[in-house]
Amino acid sequence: MDTPPQDEADVEMESEQGDSDDEEDEDDNLTGSEDELGSSESEADLETDSGLSSLLTDPTTSTSSSLTTDPASAAPGMATTSSNSEIKDEEADKKMNDVAALAESIQPKGYTLESTSVVTPVPFLLQFPLREYQHVGLDWLVTMYERGLNGILADEMGLGKTIQTISLLAHLACEKGIWGPHLIVVPTSVLLNWEMELKKWAPGFKVLTYYGSIKERKAKRQGWTKPNSFHVCVTSYKLAVQDHQSFRRKAWRT
Repeated sequence: MDTPPQDEADVEMESEQGDSDDEEDEDDNLTGSEDELGSSESEADLETDSGLSSLLTDPTTSTSSSLTTDPASAAPGMATTSSNSEIKDEEADKKMNDVAALAESIQPKGYTLESTSVVTPVPFLLQFPLREYQHVGLDWLVTMYERGLNGILADEMGLGKTIQTISLLAHLACEKGIWGPHLIVVPTSVLLNWEMELKKWAPGFKVLTYYGSIKERKAKRQGWTKPNSFHVCVTSYKLAVQDHQSFRRKAWRT
């Protein structure tokens, strides 16, 4: 039995309906993918926020706050760890306060030999006399060295901080028998100035000025592990970092 022909209008309507159904399916697929993309982006944002929060949060503070907020729910091990850390912090603070008080007590009371007490003699290795304030600075450096403390010479430029440092090295050689090796790290611009001042004020020291190309520096390191190959090595910050493996092989005294 033959199927009756359909009108062209009916065919067009069915075609348009099919196209609209396909578009709706594509829209649903796009909507679904957008939802999945939005959820993944939100999850990534949450992970990023949590990561930044973990970096900005002090673990010590968070632990102590949790212990303080709900002490009954805290584990015994956590409470013990917190108490031990607090004890260590208190001991560290006490030690720091004691060191600060000791450093303050040995500060010079003046800048002349009449206004402050100086017990360190001027080393005989020095070729020139020291000014009174330089002698006071030497005495302070020696006291800090004997107490195992670090110090900074805060004199203004041109008052002889280099000479006072050389005087300390000369004192160690004359009074303690410590001839080095000493390592002096300075800016590159004053490298040669330190070499000249050392040779001028304390010519008894063997000075190694460590600078130059890779080949030249390698030649200067030949035999420098032998005792008394040099007393004082002067180099720059850049080369000290660049050749740190070679510098670590030396047993530096200061």
